[in-house]
Amino acid sequence: MGELIDDEVLESFAVVAPLEEIPEIIRNRFGALVDRFSFYAPYPLEPGALREIVHAFKRANSAQPS
Repeated sequence: MGELIDDEVLESFAVVAPLEEIPEIIRNRFGALVDRFSFYAPYPLEPGALREIVHAFKRANSAQPS
């Protein structure tokens, strides 16, 4: 299936980025439309990686203008 879907199509449906950039990309792409999401990584994550992403989301939300 990976050979049938190019990067442009994939990035239309998924956020493809380094972990530390995910919160900002999601905030820029979806704004206030998203209040929850599922996280899928096709590889094992380092311990604490998801915790850091949650903290990054909180930082991004507190920096977002009201």
